[in-house]
Amino acid sequence: QNQNIPWENLKAKKPYSLKAISDKEKLLGREVILDELIENFQNDEMDSFILFGQRRVGKTSIVKSLRNWFEKLIGTNIIMAYVDCTNVRDSDVTKSLSQLGKAICAALLTGSQKKAFNNYSAITALKQINIPEFENSLTPLTTFLQELINIIPNYKFIIAIDEFDELQYEVYKPGDISDTLFRNLRGLNNNFSNLGLILIGSEKMPKIYNWHGEQLNNWKNRAVDTFDRERQYEAFKKL
Repeated sequence: QNQNIPWENLKAKKPYSLKAISDKEKLLGREVILDELIENFQNDEMDSFILFGQRRVGKTSIVKSLRNWFEKLIGTNIIMAYVDCTNVRDSDVTKSLSQLGKAICAALLTGSQKKAFNNYSAITALKQINIPEFENSLTPLTTFLQELINIIPNYKFIIAIDEFDELQYEVYKPGDISDTLFRNLRGLNNNFSNLGLILIGSEKMPKIYNWHGEQLNNWKNRAVDTFDRERQYEAFKKL
């Protein structure tokens, strides 16, 4: 055993972490899809995406690395809101949707204030915006987003909703609540050229897409698969 290696110190370190990665340089094997997302949201015309796959294949790491990339990119005009549905789910579906809507608005508002920190008039106006009340839909998000755009018109927005299929079944099974929700998402996607959305989920997402494909027909689906040694050999070597 090499005595020059600090074995005692290394015992306290975990060689592999189960936590999501938020650094693009450490996100091995997912460069293609991450670069596609970066390029898409930097374009004048942005597409919206659905990311799906098994658990622990890197979906959340991709989205968090995307957010971190734009936060660190000097001079970018992109504001990204990330919400994990496991943090907003309530036993009551109405409360879950309410908390989801409020969490999206809060993340958008915080991101806007960070980007406009050196614009006194914009910061003053942003402080006057109130987060609306939500019930069984995301309808108030349209008015809220328009308020932001009126104050900072030259910015683009990304809304990433992670663990979407961890919300109650009523949110996405065919019915009045899900029909309204997915019409809301379609309206946001179609009516705001400076907005892109990402829905992230696991094995239930293909079924959700089949149910609501009419509302999501112009979104791009991307499956995040497990690693393949042949296709991603260079990433395996780095690991």
